[in-house]
Amino acid sequence: MKDKHDHEPKEYSDMTQKTTEVAFQRAIINKGSSILRGRRVSWIDIELPVDNTGKARGKCIDLIGEDDAGWYVLCELKFRRKSRDNGGPAEAGKQLKDYVELLGENLATFKMHQGKAFDKKKFANGRFRLVVAANREYWRSWFSARKRDKQGLIDGIQYYEVEVDQFEFDHQK
Repeated sequence: MKDKHDHEPKEYSDMTQKTTEVAFQRAIINKGSSILRGRRVSWIDIELPVDNTGKARGKCIDLIGEDDAGWYVLCELKFRRKSRDNGGPAEAGKQLKDYVELLGENLATFKMHQGKAFDKKKFANGRFRLVVAANREYWRSWFSARKRDKQGLIDGIQYYEVEVDQFEFDHQK
Protein backbone atom coordinates (compact mmCIF):
# COMPACT_ATOMS: atom_id res chain seq x y z
CA MET A 1 0.00 0.00 0.00
CA LYS A 2 1.30 3.45 -0.91
CA ASP A 3 1.72 6.10 1.71
CA LYS A 4 -0.37 9.18 0.88
CA HIS A 5 2.90 11.10 0.82
CA ASP A 6 4.41 8.78 -1.76
CA HIS A 7 4.80 11.12 -4.67
CA GLU A 8 4.64 8.53 -7.46
CA PRO A 9 3.35 10.22 -10.63
CA LYS A 10 0.39 8.60 -12.36
CA GLU A 11 1.18 6.85 -15.64
CA TYR A 12 0.13 8.65 -18.77
CA SER A 13 -0.45 7.68 -22.36
CA ASP A 14 1.22 9.56 -25.17
CA MET A 15 -1.90 8.90 -27.24
CA THR A 16 -5.01 10.97 -26.71
CA GLN A 17 -8.50 11.38 -28.05
CA LYS A 18 -8.66 14.87 -26.57
CA THR A 19 -8.69 18.12 -28.52
CA THR A 20 -7.66 20.41 -25.68
CA GLU A 21 -4.59 21.17 -23.57
CA VAL A 22 -3.99 17.43 -23.09
CA ALA A 23 -3.53 16.96 -26.86
CA PHE A 24 -1.29 20.06 -26.96
CA GLN A 25 0.84 18.65 -24.14
CA ARG A 26 1.14 15.20 -25.77
CA ALA A 27 2.10 16.76 -29.09
CA ILE A 28 4.98 18.66 -27.44
CA ILE A 29 6.31 15.68 -25.45
CA ASN A 30 5.99 13.42 -28.53
CA LYS A 31 7.91 15.94 -30.66
CA GLY A 32 10.78 15.56 -28.21
CA SER A 33 12.39 18.99 -28.33
CA SER A 34 11.85 22.69 -28.98
CA ILE A 35 14.08 25.72 -29.44
CA LEU A 36 13.43 28.37 -26.77
CA ARG A 37 15.54 31.53 -26.76
CA GLY A 38 18.22 29.91 -28.85
CA ARG A 39 18.56 26.79 -26.70
CA ARG A 40 17.32 23.33 -27.57
CA VAL A 41 15.00 21.98 -24.87
CA SER A 42 14.59 18.22 -24.70
CA TRP A 43 11.20 17.47 -23.14
CA ILE A 44 11.61 14.66 -20.63
CA ASP A 45 8.36 14.30 -18.67
CA ILE A 46 4.79 15.54 -18.17
CA GLU A 47 2.12 15.81 -15.46
CA LEU A 48 4.42 15.66 -12.45
CA PRO A 49 2.80 16.12 -9.03
CA VAL A 50 4.41 18.80 -6.89
CA ASP A 51 2.29 18.42 -3.76
CA ASN A 52 1.94 15.57 -1.30
CA THR A 53 -1.85 15.45 -1.14
CA GLY A 54 -2.17 12.12 -2.91
CA LYS A 55 -5.16 13.49 -4.87
CA ALA A 56 -5.65 12.06 -8.33
CA ARG A 57 -6.00 15.58 -9.76
CA GLY A 58 -3.34 17.21 -7.60
CA LYS A 59 -1.14 20.09 -8.63
CA CYS A 60 1.16 19.08 -11.48
CA ILE A 61 3.76 20.71 -13.68
CA ASP A 62 2.60 20.26 -17.29
CA LEU A 63 6.04 19.72 -18.85
CA ILE A 64 9.61 19.39 -17.67
CA GLY A 65 12.53 19.59 -20.04
CA GLU A 66 16.24 20.19 -19.94
CA ASP A 67 17.98 22.67 -22.21
CA ASP A 68 21.36 22.21 -23.87
CA ALA A 69 23.00 24.32 -21.14
CA GLY A 70 21.80 21.83 -18.49
CA TRP A 71 19.00 23.99 -17.06
CA TYR A 72 15.61 22.51 -16.30
CA VAL A 73 12.66 24.07 -18.10
CA LEU A 74 9.39 23.96 -16.16
CA CYS A 75 6.43 24.73 -18.38
CA GLU A 76 2.79 25.57 -17.80
CA LEU A 77 0.63 25.08 -20.90
CA LYS A 78 -2.55 26.84 -21.90
CA PHE A 79 -4.71 25.95 -24.87
CA ARG A 80 -7.64 28.15 -25.74
CA ARG A 81 -10.74 26.70 -27.33
CA LYS A 82 -13.48 28.82 -25.75
CA SER A 83 -14.09 32.51 -25.18
CA ARG A 84 -12.79 32.51 -21.60
CA ASP A 85 -9.07 32.81 -20.86
CA ASN A 86 -9.03 31.58 -17.24
CA GLY A 87 -7.13 34.59 -15.94
CA GLY A 88 -4.70 34.83 -18.80
CA PRO A 89 -0.94 34.45 -18.80
CA ALA A 90 -0.50 36.33 -15.51
CA GLU A 91 -2.61 33.66 -13.78
CA ALA A 92 -0.68 30.91 -15.60
CA GLY A 93 2.60 32.48 -14.45
CA LYS A 94 1.37 32.71 -10.86
CA GLN A 95 0.24 29.08 -11.02
CA LEU A 96 3.67 28.02 -12.30
CA LYS A 97 5.46 29.95 -9.55
CA ASP A 98 3.18 28.32 -6.96
CA TYR A 99 4.02 24.89 -8.39
CA VAL A 100 7.74 25.64 -8.23
CA GLU A 101 7.38 26.69 -4.60
CA LEU A 102 5.52 23.45 -3.82
CA LEU A 103 8.15 21.45 -5.68
CA GLY A 104 10.84 23.08 -3.53
CA GLU A 105 8.92 22.22 -0.35
CA ASN A 106 8.41 18.61 -1.48
CA LEU A 107 11.71 18.06 -3.27
CA ALA A 108 12.70 15.11 -1.09
CA THR A 109 9.75 13.06 -2.33
CA PHE A 110 9.54 14.36 -5.92
CA LYS A 111 9.71 11.65 -8.58
CA MET A 112 9.48 11.53 -12.32
CA HIS A 113 7.83 8.80 -14.42
CA GLN A 114 9.50 5.41 -14.82
CA GLY A 115 12.55 6.30 -12.77
CA LYS A 116 13.65 9.18 -15.02
CA ALA A 117 16.43 11.15 -13.37
CA PHE A 118 15.79 14.54 -11.78
CA ASP A 119 18.79 16.34 -10.30
CA LYS A 120 17.31 17.75 -7.10
CA LYS A 121 20.52 19.63 -6.30
CA LYS A 122 20.39 21.43 -9.65
CA PHE A 123 16.79 22.45 -8.95
CA ALA A 124 17.62 23.55 -5.38
CA ASN A 125 20.45 25.70 -6.79
CA GLY A 126 18.00 27.53 -9.06
CA ARG A 127 19.14 26.04 -12.38
CA PHE A 128 15.73 26.17 -13.98
CA ARG A 129 13.76 28.39 -16.33
CA LEU A 130 10.02 29.05 -16.08
CA VAL A 131 7.93 29.00 -19.25
CA VAL A 132 4.29 29.62 -20.07
CA ALA A 133 3.43 28.37 -23.55
CA ALA A 134 0.09 28.73 -25.25
CA ASN A 135 -1.38 28.34 -28.69
CA ARG A 136 -1.91 31.25 -31.08
CA GLU A 137 -5.64 31.66 -30.30
CA TYR A 138 -4.96 32.00 -26.55
CA TRP A 139 -2.55 34.88 -27.16
CA ARG A 140 -4.74 36.57 -29.79
CA SER A 141 -7.69 36.57 -27.42
CA TRP A 142 -5.66 37.87 -24.52
CA PHE A 143 -3.91 40.63 -26.48
CA SER A 144 -7.05 41.75 -28.32
CA ALA A 145 -8.84 42.23 -25.00
CA ARG A 146 -5.92 44.32 -23.76
CA LYS A 147 -5.00 46.13 -26.97
CA ARG A 148 -1.54 44.57 -27.01
CA ASP A 149 -0.81 45.65 -23.44
CA LYS A 150 1.67 43.29 -21.80
CA GLN A 151 0.71 44.45 -18.32
CA GLY A 152 0.30 41.52 -16.00
CA LEU A 153 3.08 39.38 -17.41
CA ILE A 154 5.35 38.23 -14.58
CA ASP A 155 9.07 38.96 -14.54
CA GLY A 156 11.27 35.88 -14.56
CA ILE A 157 8.85 33.88 -16.71
CA GLN A 158 9.33 33.38 -20.43
CA TYR A 159 6.16 33.47 -22.51
CA TYR A 160 5.81 31.67 -25.84
CA GLU A 161 3.24 31.34 -28.59
CA VAL A 162 3.12 27.96 -30.28
CA GLU A 163 1.78 28.17 -33.82
CA VAL A 164 -1.01 25.68 -33.30
CA ASP A 165 -4.56 26.40 -34.36
CA GLN A 166 -7.27 25.85 -31.72
CA PHE A 167 -8.79 23.18 -33.98
CA GLU A 168 -5.48 21.43 -34.72
CA PHE A 169 -6.39 18.28 -32.78
CA ASP A 170 -10.03 17.91 -33.89
CA HIS A 171 -9.11 15.10 -36.31
CA GLN A 172 -8.17 12.95 -33.30
CA LYS A 173 -11.68 12.93 -31.87
